Amino acid sequence: MVQWACLAGLFLVLTACGAEGTQGRLEVTVTEAGGGRLPCRVHLMVEGKPVYAPGLPRFERDPHFSCPGQFAADVPAGKVSLRIEALAQEDERAGGAILLFNLTEPILIEGVTRDCPSGFAYHERAIEQKAFIEVEKPFWWEAPVHVALGRVDTIGIVCNHFNRAGLLEGEAWGRPRDRARHPAGPLGFALNVMDLYYRHLNLGYQIAASAGSASGVLANPLGYNRAYVQLDRFGYDAWFDGLRQGRNFATMTSSSPPAGSQV
Repeated sequence: MVQWACLAGLFLVLTACGAEGTQGRLEVTVTEAGGGRLPCRVHLMVEGKPVYAPGLPRFERDPHFSCPGQFAADVPAGKVSLRIEALAQEDERAGGAILLFNLTEPILIEGVTRDCPSGFAYHERAIEQKAFIEVEKPFWWEAPVHVALGRVDTIGIVCNHFNRAGLLEGEAWGRPRDRARHPAGPLGFALNVMDLYYRHLNLGYQIAASAGSASGVLANPLGYNRAYVQLDRFGYDAWFDGLRQGRNFATMTSSSPPAGSQV
């Protein structure tokens, strides 16, 4: 049995000793600083091949499984890499993408099509867990539904279309912008993003702006697009609370107005 306290993430490289073809039992419990079990996402690899804990939700595109803070798996002899992350999930389909952070238990997203059920079905389940909810980009078709019917904490304004290699100036499979109002090119893309965001603000939805780099998927280093949060004292929960309250700014540089400014 292995037990760790985990703040936001943990990466370990272990060696499972034994004769070729033999297996050992890896049992892991992940706890918060206060002692409670921490639901998490687990990337478990042996000699570069993924290993999944039986009976838990598994994802093969980005090989990992979700667990409620404890799991057990049989691993063969060899080099074992174990990466544990505080539990977060993404639902990305035809209506767009939402990011769900700080879940208390995994949300099973299975047996779905690109359109049905809508992403809001999982949004509601995340609300029940008092999770942190982000609409990943403002031009996703379902973004207004999430804002109007749910509880959105942040919207990705400095999104991964802004990247070091240039700009992906289309809206992917989201709502195409009005090219007469916001023409082709970087400025048109950026103004459309801001226009959509300010529509929510002007309707009274005080939703903080956030950022995302999609590092490893797009040509961005980790943290190329980022959000700074003003804190009295650093802490994991305090950072998310500050972000939710809008004491932040999102940027690709380190020069911006003071956190929480209304501009």
